[in-house]
Amino acid sequence: MVTLKMASACNDREYVVVISFKDLKKDTFISLNVAFKKINMVKKTGFVLMVLMAVITRSSAQSDLQDVVYLKDGSILRGNIVAQFLDSLVKIEISGGSVFAVKMEQLQYIEYKVKPPKSEVPVTVDTPFERKEHGYFNITDIGVLPGTNYTYDYYYGSNYATTSIGFTIQTIHGYRFNPHFLAGAGLAIDIIQYPMGQLFADGRWEILNRKATPFVFIDAGYGIPLNKDQDDANGQVYYSGGFTAGGGVGMRVNFHNEGAFVMEVGYKMEKRSEHIVYEIWGTDQTNSYTYNRLAIRFGLAF
Repeated sequence: MVTLKMASACNDREYVVVISFKDLKKDTFISLNVAFKKINMVKKTGFVLMVLMAVITRSSAQSDLQDVVYLKDGSILRGNIVAQFLDSLVKIEISGGSVFAVKMEQLQYIEYKVKPPKSEVPVTVDTPFERKEHGYFNITDIGVLPGTNYTYDYYYGSNYATTSIGFTIQTIHGYRFNPHFLAGAGLAIDIIQYPMGQLFADGRWEILNRKATPFVFIDAGYGIPLNKDQDDANGQVYYSGGFTAGGGVGMRVNFHNEGAFVMEVGYKMEKRSEHIVYEIWGTDQTNSYTYNRLAIRFGLAF
């Protein structure tokens, strides 16, 4: 509110002009008390216009300022703080009218009434999300394993290659040591030519501390065949597992609440062998296979 007191030049009356600006911020109120004596009306009107221009200019400058709330998870909220309760809660309204409530344990610090960067509009830079800084985690996903199979031809006594798409499902349980590094152990079932169960160690590094972050991962373990050995009149076939390893890159998109969507692409290598005993001829042989596969997986993380 701006109040102007003006005295008339021809009498002792005093005129009061009250100007109210409802859209001014709380910290932009200006109080003026100006007395005129023996000044003509033209000069009075000019003075009023000058005051109006000054107040409007100040209001416009203040409207460009914004509060900035920094969260411990790396998120940034830009807008106007509409409520703040000590040791409890901060509410900030961003562009568009959305209001976010931030708990004190989530708050890093606040910058009051600062100018936004020229390249930014006053909106949320990163949408807030829930994710543990450390503790237990689980990732469960499914996918496909396109690649080449090698099959032993008993009649010709040699291997031949065929192209196929395998199926994979896996679950990983482990510990998040900080916002970036996770390590754990997993159990997987791959179906290529035969079903194989695998026990493996997993390590991954999330590059950014943001709602969406790329990551890299590496796995290593041992595979166990799940199909039964064969035994018939011609002989026996005994299946064995072998070393398995892989690695790749992916993207994690954290939900607003706890949890995330995970997608990854990488390479996976699996070894297995089969020992064949020909009872008719009294001979035996061992065939070893190495599967080199592209691994494409999608899943959920908690």
